[in-house]
Amino acid sequence: MDIRVLGPLQVVSSTGVDVTPTSPSQRTVIAVLVAEFGSYVDPDSLTEALWGAEPPASAHRTLRSYLSRLRSALGPVILSSAAGYALDQTRIRLDAAEFRTATEVAGGLPATTAADQLRGALALWRGKAFGELAGLPQIAATAHGLELIRLDAREQFADALLRSGDHGGAIVEADAMVTEDPLHDSAWVLLVRGFTAARRQAEAINTFRRAHRALTDAGLEPSEHLHRAQRAAYDTAGAPRQSPDAADESGLIGRDTDLDAICALLERSTLVTVVGPGGVGKTAVAQAVIDRHRDLHSSDVRVVELAAVSDPGAVPDAVITAIGLTSDAGNPLDVLRQARHLDLLVLLDNCEHVLDSVCAVIDALLGGGDGSLRVIATSRELLGMPREYGWPLRPLDTAGTDPTAQQYFRIRASAARPDALGSDDDPVVDRIVRDLDGLPLAIELAAARLATLGVADLADQIEANISGSTDTTPLTRRGGEPRHRTLKAAIDWSRALLPPDAGDALGRWTVFAGSVGADDAAAVLDVSPAIIDLLAQQSLLSTEIRSGRTYYRMLQTVRAVVGAPDDRTVRAHLRHFGAVAATCAHTLQTAGEYDAHTRLTGLIDELRIAHSRARTLDIDAAVALSVNLHWFGVSRLHTELLGWASKLTPLVQHRPELAAAVDATLSYRLVIAEQLEPALIRATDAIRASSDHRTRAHALEALGDCRLFEGDLTAAYGHYDMLSGVGVAIGNTYYELIGRVGQIMTLAYGNRRAEASDQLRALGDDFAGRVLSPTQASWLEYIRGEAVLDDEPLVATAAFDRSIELADSVGSRYVAGVARVSAVSLGARTGDPASTLPRYADVIEHWLGTGSWSHLLTTMRNLAPTLEAAGGADRAAAQLIGAVSRPDQAPSYGTEAARLSDATDTLRARLGTATFDNEYATGASRDLANAGAAAVTGIRDLLGNRTRSLQPVEPEHVVVDVDDGRSVESG
Repeated sequence: MDIRVLGPLQVVSSTGVDVTPTSPSQRTVIAVLVAEFGSYVDPDSLTEALWGAEPPASAHRTLRSYLSRLRSALGPVILSSAAGYALDQTRIRLDAAEFRTATEVAGGLPATTAADQLRGALALWRGKAFGELAGLPQIAATAHGLELIRLDAREQFADALLRSGDHGGAIVEADAMVTEDPLHDSAWVLLVRGFTAARRQAEAINTFRRAHRALTDAGLEPSEHLHRAQRAAYDTAGAPRQSPDAADESGLIGRDTDLDAICALLERSTLVTVVGPGGVGKTAVAQAVIDRHRDLHSSDVRVVELAAVSDPGAVPDAVITAIGLTSDAGNPLDVLRQARHLDLLVLLDNCEHVLDSVCAVIDALLGGGDGSLRVIATSRELLGMPREYGWPLRPLDTAGTDPTAQQYFRIRASAARPDALGSDDDPVVDRIVRDLDGLPLAIELAAARLATLGVADLADQIEANISGSTDTTPLTRRGGEPRHRTLKAAIDWSRALLPPDAGDALGRWTVFAGSVGADDAAAVLDVSPAIIDLLAQQSLLSTEIRSGRTYYRMLQTVRAVVGAPDDRTVRAHLRHFGAVAATCAHTLQTAGEYDAHTRLTGLIDELRIAHSRARTLDIDAAVALSVNLHWFGVSRLHTELLGWASKLTPLVQHRPELAAAVDATLSYRLVIAEQLEPALIRATDAIRASSDHRTRAHALEALGDCRLFEGDLTAAYGHYDMLSGVGVAIGNTYYELIGRVGQIMTLAYGNRRAEASDQLRALGDDFAGRVLSPTQASWLEYIRGEAVLDDEPLVATAAFDRSIELADSVGSRYVAGVARVSAVSLGARTGDPASTLPRYADVIEHWLGTGSWSHLLTTMRNLAPTLEAAGGADRAAAQLIGAVSRPDQAPSYGTEAARLSDATDTLRARLGTATFDNEYATGASRDLANAGAAAVTGIRDLLGNRTRSLQPVEPEHVVVDVDDGRSVESG
């Protein structure tokens, strides 16, 4: 009899008949016996696998019944003794045992024989080991062990294929492994070796770059084996050996001095600007700098690609979104000022077309320059900011012994065609790079032509093109900086050599704001993916790999030469991404929420520019886009998306239904910003003006949350009741659920626990069996915790933990944050208050990082009594009470207000009235952001873990001359 567990459990008789038990319990018994193959399993282990830690009284009797039925169905394959039960090894053929033996034997076989042996062994697998039973504690270790052996066997198989000369087979197997796990270092090694052995050196080198990016992005260092494979690829290609930082596709060869200098400047200044002509590699160098600095900043690094922002007024919101803040309905620069306390490195890339806005943003972020935040900018000219260090980036050297420009040309030529250059081509290469002024982008564009041209022909064409003597690509060389003209010549020339359909696609590519996938680009431009790939091959588009998918982006330099897209393409872009937003709005409410979240997160640049264009071209489309992005903006606290609606207000004032939809979205943006009165006005106006169910749902959620924050629980209950009814009417599970969740919250907050529990049971019954999105399931778990809270703290804590896990899995920041607040405040009340302080600091930093002031206020009101109870920080606690009791804030109420009042009385008695009042006044003078930062500092001080401080910078506006190292004052 065969028992197969390399996939879902399967039992096959000696005659080939599938006799797998249909009973899940009987399958579980077999699986546990297989996991202990060769040993006896005691009855208690089997009953625990079937019923958990608390089996029923009849468990052993029922187990014997299962075993009896299995013997009847399968024959005498199950042995029993005083020690328990076991499978008879003499009567059973187990695929897992065969697989183990085959992989062990393969290690000592010749390459071809080993490959055949491993191919057969791997063919035994039909899916995940033990299938749906793999998670059982009695099985998990065995299942995991088999998966590890399988992974090792796949590596052995790829290596055996490689050694036997089947390079294509090795590439296919290794590529499958890195696609499944981009952090699988040894699989990357095999893939690089496979391409190298197949004499596909360009792909080998590019594969190493992919591997380096995937591993370093995850904070991992590529192994020495991977570096060795890279060096072998370069040696085979005849190219100089370079590290990925020194010789990647962006022209970083020869940039070590620049990188070291810029990194040193960032230690001395809060603002460094990398300046230089288009195509010199400013972005690549800046990216390398932030990679070096990534581990030096506790809040990580953020990249803001300003090439994707055409409207100067949108720059602050783009930076807010990239940093991960939540803006209010006021001046976005005020939000950026609150970020000064973050230990963060921000790259503002391609600033030259929005300089004034960039300067305003930097002034807001850095202020006096005494915070932890650092900014590195790239621009064709200095920003002219106080305390700015400028680092001029020069083109690659074209003179001297083995200059860097020639090295880079050889690398890019090999990537285009491994045999493109011969040993006697050095003079021609020297001529080419000199004609191109050593500009990395121009060199890359030219080298790409070697896929179809000889190097001598390439040199002649470049010389003719730049001199303007060719009839095929006439160029004007009047005006402008010489290197800019050289680059324009190279881009125009590359464009002229494209097939007509590719040239047309390139001309219309500027419709995209940032990086897009091939499917999106093909849909908008109405071209085949092959055309897009051709543009990338010619270096007219840059590529990046995210989660195994390729994304394409036009460099700002190429964009400036190509020009603006036509009206037809602009409208196609608007239609396509409007449809994407509508599809994602639906998918977010399903089990596919993660995919929709990832899709929208990656398309912010395209959605931003689509909304901007729609405000001119199609107001209905602009409103529809805001409506479809509303719930994503609310659940992710993504206030930039919600804020786009504010730009529609003057455009829809004579169209009541559209105006109501806009007001409903803006009302929730105001809720997040704790501007409750204007939020109530807009939401109420939307309800009055609109009969559209979705608009009413958006407005009712805002109204319910406003009243909840204010403590008007009766009004809040009524709004949530109506919200749930609207959800039922339109078949929207989220609004049906959140309306009822809101009702239970009002009961729980009003200390009506019995009613809350009754409604929670009814809610659970009504939603049992429904497929919920992770965010919906997270809200359900959250309210389960709130309904019992201090009465059953263990149950509540477990519910909050599940809520946080679910929300975090899809980036749902709203519910993840409120669940964290409830979890930490409950822990402080029911356990040791001091032990919860680190978690309080984390939650406060979470809200500070998003700028969500309503939730920050609630968190700090819960922290104040905890800080008082922990002892040792009475002055900080008094200041905190002052900060959260200002008259311009929503009032505290219920048990929260009672705990705050008790803490106030206790602290006043401890400190004395005069001291308490002084500390209280100090706190009341702070806004929420500063109060939150002070609270975190107080916690760190109390725990003896002060955060590091950075030395203030001394110099003003300095430009370092790279030729002789002199520093000159400017500006």
